[in-house]
Amino acid sequence: MTVFPIPTRDEIYVSFGPFSTPTKAVKFTLVDVLGRVVFEQHKTVNTSSIVTLNQFADLVPAYYTLVVSIEGKPNMTFKVVKK
Repeated sequence: MTVFPIPTRDEIYVSFGPFSTPTKAVKFTLVDVLGRVVFEQHKTVNTSSIVTLNQFADLVPAYYTLVVSIEGKPNMTFKVVKK
């Protein structure tokens, strides 16, 4: 799984690549440095999907953590920088 571009201004992309499985429910949670949930989004994705998360335009420049929760798998976390 890959998250890009970092840093970002408006949106990021999550590529599921070789770690993907057949269609699964995925939850994306963005958390600020104080542990507050900035946004949550639920999507259904399939193999070789690239998901666009475009909620970054209105966020203040800072460091965030993106938590990707895939049904039946451990959570994955990614550091994201908003310019």
